Amino acid sequence: MSWITLEQAKQRLGIDCTDPSYDDAVQSAIDYSIALVETYCHRNFAEEQQDESYLPVPRVTYLKNWPVASIDDIQLDGVVQSDVTYTLDPMKGIVYFNSGWTTWDHTSLLTITYTAGYAVIPTDLLEATLDVVMARYNTVDDDPSRGPVKFERIDGSVSVSYGDPAGSDSSTGLLSPHLMVLNTYRSERTQGAW
Repeated sequence: MSWITLEQAKQRLGIDCTDPSYDDAVQSAIDYSIALVETYCHRNFAEEQQDESYLPVPRVTYLKNWPVASIDDIQLDGVVQSDVTYTLDPMKGIVYFNSGWTTWDHTSLLTITYTAGYAVIPTDLLEATLDVVMARYNTVDDDPSRGPVKFERIDGSVSVSYGDPAGSDSSTGLLSPHLMVLNTYRSERTQGAW
């Protein structure tokens, strides 16, 4: 889900918002940058419903995305578990099962359906990602599949090298100025979630 608008990106890039001729390239930079940031952070940022499954069943479950607005459903092997009580730390995305979990077979699959993410993206995260959009837009030539330009050399002959658009080479370069901000939103606590 895109949580950066075309207008926000065009303003950051200094492009007239009424000029549609750049829209495809800008949208491509937005999509790439959001995917890059969310992949690096191991989570989604826009508020949405999602499912996570765990095997074996943990007593303390670290949800991949936060803040958590609600736990919508808890299932064990596809059966709704309505008698289970839990305590939720919504800002950290931690579920502490209080009772009922001890009767679960630890070879069973626990699935938690929950709504999490930001209804309004935090300003520092938005600004950092807009900078990534700008860096992506300014370093990709007409064929975005080739990735960002690593270097150009003109000394009697033109030489251009492109980074791998999906590889660590390009992501490190685009994200490195913003790692302090991005690391505060990074989820390292994926436990056994798949």
